[in-house]
Amino acid sequence: MSSLPRVKASPALLPRTLVSLGALLAIGWAALGYASGAARAGPGFATELLALAVVGAVTRRYGIPLPGNGFSSYVLGVVAYALLDRGWAFATLVAPLAVLPGDLWLRRLPPRAAFGNAAHLAAGTALAGLLYARLGGAIGAEAAARWPLAGRPNRPFRVDVLPAAVPFSQAWALADPRPSSPLWALVGVGGDELTAFGVDLGSSTPGFVIAGPAKSGRSTALLSMAKSLTSSGATLVAFCPRPSPLASLAGSKGVLEVFQGRPTAGDVTAAIDGQDGPLVVVVDDAEAFARSEADDALKEILRSRSGGAGAQIALVVAGQVEEMKSEIRGVIVEARKSKAGLLLSPSSSFDGELVGIRLARNLTGRMPAGRGVLAVQGETTVVQVPVAD
Repeated sequence: MSSLPRVKASPALLPRTLVSLGALLAIGWAALGYASGAARAGPGFATELLALAVVGAVTRRYGIPLPGNGFSSYVLGVVAYALLDRGWAFATLVAPLAVLPGDLWLRRLPPRAAFGNAAHLAAGTALAGLLYARLGGAIGAEAAARWPLAGRPNRPFRVDVLPAAVPFSQAWALADPRPSSPLWALVGVGGDELTAFGVDLGSSTPGFVIAGPAKSGRSTALLSMAKSLTSSGATLVAFCPRPSPLASLAGSKGVLEVFQGRPTAGDVTAAIDGQDGPLVVVVDDAEAFARSEADDALKEILRSRSGGAGAQIALVVAGQVEEMKSEIRGVIVEARKSKAGLLLSPSSSFDGELVGIRLARNLTGRMPAGRGVLAVQGETTVVQVPVAD
């Protein structure tokens, strides 16, 4: 039978033949380039070629098939990586080395089908690579030098995994550079690209509440904020009506006094009076501190020294959500006025009332210990509270 009747009987024969010839030409051209030195192999050439061939072969069996008789989608990523890393010649060699073993040994395809797939990928890779080079596309180190990371404001953003636990030192390092205010407090880490989140208690938010159920990490969050405040240069007075991790701050630099149990009004006044620098009062288990004589005395001191923006005294309280929402007097009410806080494992949208907002439903429900919603001036962010090193 002549070639013309054969083409009429099988219309796909001519395209397959042209693709196969193109693939052979491209592979031969690429191999000749490396053999003659026209294409520079560079360090790690053989190792990378073998590694990409193995990965590509595995994707032929375990990748995601495209519709019809298309390639497994992941093998396209393999050759794309090879193209951008070392150029079209390298990618053209990777293509058949990846497809043939994968199709023949892993997918058990007939040799004709396997070689046809390899030819299509090799020819397509060579054509795309040559067009990329013709248009001035850079590869490997040249691309990194031409488009440095720091000079790409429109680069794709990174999405980090929010850790279940982060040491305080690591979270503190993420806060660099930090605001110069001595009343800036680290609250937690979060965001798509993991960073530190905090609140400036010396600005328009001199009060801050930490609320959540038992074992949600309230005291840990309060301790973390206290450490960051003393590290920033603030002086601290702590109240612990019940046993609390804050007791460990006693005697630390920047900690003026740590009261345990229920101090008298005279104790509170004596500790705070005469302190002219930036001062932060932290209260753990605020619901147990409420309606005591120390609570009344502290409330009066806060009101007398409060100056709005730029105030040199701030208040952070931690406690149970419902008890703090229902309190109508004392330091809990003073702290709530700023409408800023951390809601740990909020159980309902109504928990946001504590900080003057209505929480979205996707921000409610049980969370890992130390995880919650940071709300400042109506803006919310999910953060993870750092733990002691």
